[in-house]
Amino acid sequence: MKNKTNSENQSLTIDDIISEIKSKLEDGDYIYRGERKQHCKISSALYREYFDNEDINIDFVGFDLTYVQEGMLKIAQKHIGKPSNRLNEDFSDPTSRGVIGLIINEAFQRSIETQTLELLTELQHYGGKTNLIDFTIDYLIAIFFACSGEPKEDGRVFLLQRTKR
Repeated sequence: MKNKTNSENQSLTIDDIISEIKSKLEDGDYIYRGERKQHCKISSALYREYFDNEDINIDFVGFDLTYVQEGMLKIAQKHIGKPSNRLNEDFSDPTSRGVIGLIINEAFQRSIETQTLELLTELQHYGGKTNLIDFTIDYLIAIFFACSGEPKEDGRVFLLQRTKR
């Protein structure tokens, strides 16, 4: 399926797609992404909302999606309740920190990052536009998402070879 265009893929069945993917598996380990519609490039729904939407006129010089996502997170956190900052405040005074305080503060910061990621994934799961881009290790899930759009839209499946660390 490498470099095949929309017109070349029209006659492919799901079995053909699975066979193509399985033939690639011999070359290495892959992650997959299924898109129900063909976009110019792999991008997040939030990116496409602002950069690919002809109805939105934005001066893109200095525009950062991070600020949009942060604003969205603040609104979502108001509805679910913010994580407590009390523990972090208890150890904000450098004289009271010590080693234990630094460890607790670091754990708290990791907890906030985890909660933020969990909230973003939850928002995305329910249709929110986030800056996350989903990949899966199961090609059948990618095929599902590629086929889950409108019947007249051509979906696609991306295979990205995983590198060893």
